[in-house]
Amino acid sequence: MTQPDNLATIKPQATSHSHNSVLVSVIIPAYNTAQYIHRAIGSSLIQTHRNVEVLVIDDGSTDDTLRVARYFAGTDSRIRVLTQENAGVSAARNYGIREAHGEYLYFLDSDDWLEPDAIETLLDAQSEHPDCVICANIFATRIEGSTALLYVSPVRMMMPPHNVSLREIAATYCGLEQSDVFHHLHAKLFRAPVNTKFLEGCVYAEDAAFFIEYFMQSGGKAYYINKPVLNVFERKGSVVRGKYNPQIFTSLIEAYKIIIGLADDDEIKQLMLASLNIRMSHCLVWSVRYRAGLNEINRIKSALRSSAWLTIKRRNIPLGVKLKLILGVYAPLPVYKAVVITWNWLKSLRGEKRHGEEVIPNWQDFPKAPCE
Repeated sequence: MTQPDNLATIKPQATSHSHNSVLVSVIIPAYNTAQYIHRAIGSSLIQTHRNVEVLVIDDGSTDDTLRVARYFAGTDSRIRVLTQENAGVSAARNYGIREAHGEYLYFLDSDDWLEPDAIETLLDAQSEHPDCVICANIFATRIEGSTALLYVSPVRMMMPPHNVSLREIAATYCGLEQSDVFHHLHAKLFRAPVNTKFLEGCVYAEDAAFFIEYFMQSGGKAYYINKPVLNVFERKGSVVRGKYNPQIFTSLIEAYKIIIGLADDDEIKQLMLASLNIRMSHCLVWSVRYRAGLNEINRIKSALRSSAWLTIKRRNIPLGVKLKLILGVYAPLPVYKAVVITWNWLKSLRGEKRHGEEVIPNWQDFPKAPCE
């Protein structure tokens, strides 16, 4: 595919839907993603739904992110670039919420990119289900060397469009339903005014807490469409794919105080608690794999020990999950470390190929800003 000279030459297809006049604010928090942000900005501008504003919030980047964003702002009046001292992604998103003019908000990570009809697809679903939060499917892309590998969750693709309850969301959080579509902000449309705020200083699970709080404030109704509208870039060095940081566990606990507190009956509270226990066990594996200090490992084990039994004794929790929790709580640390090391070794032997991967040509379909 030949790349155009600038974003203004990329022409979306016209759309004739009645919601053409609806302004959608695409909020892009950005920190040190100069080599990727052109895709996020470009994919927002070439939407078949033309009435968008793109808010790039630079979170005190130390690379060329701000320069790249300002370059593209000079090519299209729909882009606004805002800056703040480094305060984290939650603070940047909250800034975007305050400054957005749109009737709907879409949160886009600066290393991800939208399908050309993403906003139109979400607005179409919103017009058919006006009292629901619209949730769509995603593509996930992992870069290995110079090759882009595409993955579409076969489980999500098999899920029919349907109304979603808080119980179903809670069930996906703790693995009873094999889908992660409700765990994050990806591929969701939020109606303004958005009174929910992100937990500032929180680096993990802040999106889940935001979504559950917004979901409950909006009447507790969601609708799922299984069309992928977003490309999620799984890159090394991101919070969830990088080395373990103690802030991750602290953030997890803070986020789940909100999530569990919002549950409206005991069954859902227990499912959310199971989700917290499962994520704490993931943090334990993570901390051992990256050789976190003994104090941090013991902090996680202690928290897990205080509530894991409530999840282990539940009949509907998968056996594999129960075994992980039992090992995390009761196995001596040397034994637990040996299990983690062995498991990682077995994973490396069989590789991490996942069903549904294929090579994507021309994965950088949007022109970059010229070098100065």
